[in-house]
Amino acid sequence: MITRQWLVPFLLIIAPGTSGFTLRDVDITNWNYGKDSVDLIEGIPGSLDPSSPVVGRLRRSILDVGFSCTICEIGVNLLRVHTNAGLTDEEVMGQIKVFCMLQLSAEVCDGVNRVFAPEVIYILKRVKTTSSQICGMIMGDACNYVDNPSHDWKISLPPIKKPLQASEMAKPEVKTLKVLHISDTHYDPLYEEGANADCGDPLCCRASSGRPASPGAGAGKWGDYRKCDTPKRTLDHMLQHIQETHPDIAYIIWTGDLPPHDSWNQTREENLDNLRATVAEMTEAFPNVSIFPALGNHESAPVNSFPTKYAPSEYNIFWLYDELDKQWQRWLPRGASGTVKRGAFYSVLVRPAFRIISVNTNYCNDKNFWLLINSTDPADELQWLIDELQGAENRSEKVHIIGH
Repeated sequence: MITRQWLVPFLLIIAPGTSGFTLRDVDITNWNYGKDSVDLIEGIPGSLDPSSPVVGRLRRSILDVGFSCTICEIGVNLLRVHTNAGLTDEEVMGQIKVFCMLQLSAEVCDGVNRVFAPEVIYILKRVKTTSSQICGMIMGDACNYVDNPSHDWKISLPPIKKPLQASEMAKPEVKTLKVLHISDTHYDPLYEEGANADCGDPLCCRASSGRPASPGAGAGKWGDYRKCDTPKRTLDHMLQHIQETHPDIAYIIWTGDLPPHDSWNQTREENLDNLRATVAEMTEAFPNVSIFPALGNHESAPVNSFPTKYAPSEYNIFWLYDELDKQWQRWLPRGASGTVKRGAFYSVLVRPAFRIISVNTNYCNDKNFWLLINSTDPADELQWLIDELQGAENRSEKVHIIGH
């Protein structure tokens, strides 16, 4: 999953002010949200120089406190102020970059703007809920929950009532299956042994990470526990070892997160290439084993972005779902194609009386900003799941639900 580090540049966007205002100290360690956020909005000029005193004070406050619920609510309010004042998206992105560079490099911040800003600006301009409700969803436990009626919706439950029956414990002599679960491979095709593993970017161990300050700062041959993802040789060796050591695997559960963590620098095509390459690796390693995949949050570009049917065509997610359908067809029955292309979920009978249901958990991911516009059962997945479970119960099937 992605960290909150990426939220800071979008929610700390400074509103336009009027000439003549004085700059106030920005100390959010003892923040009175109702009064102090208003003072901040009124006290910050429309165009900020990264070297200005107010930016320095904000930087110190952010680093001292971290990304809190208070900062989130202030940022959302500020964004709405400047939106009402008519700033262009380009002007907003300029302010995003100023605040992004409080924590990250200019190169990374340019990528943040290129990859994330258009969608985030589009979404937050159209959200009708309050700042508290928005941050309650984005921040989760860090904020007190604020009821949001727009996220209340109804689903239909089957009218069938079946008496509860106590489950029977499996007998010791019952035959068991060996199942392999693989997740979060995060294969990085640009990993380079000896590259700087301790750079200032969110992801290192690449030629672009610069020279290591010392031999110990260099990336290892098989990977590195610092800010690095998985080199190809490690993925290859892992799959080969599993294949040789466990020839009796009945089937594989593969629960996503394939691309590396360079989220500021990804394109749709790069993520699709990573998907194709990793699927090819899995197919080569396990040619005769059934694989049941699930979608991770990193497969999309931008990360965590899984638009609902309310998104305009330029933002739709079918570029990913169509490719998933092509790649997953080698393992799934033809009947699964419809729901994979609709929402990257499916149901499959593995063997008599045993079914696997793979769900797309990104439609309940609190970092999926598209849910702020409308979260009503995206792709009708929950209603579909209810119907699938009822059908399985009617057929006396056991069900294993998988997801990222």
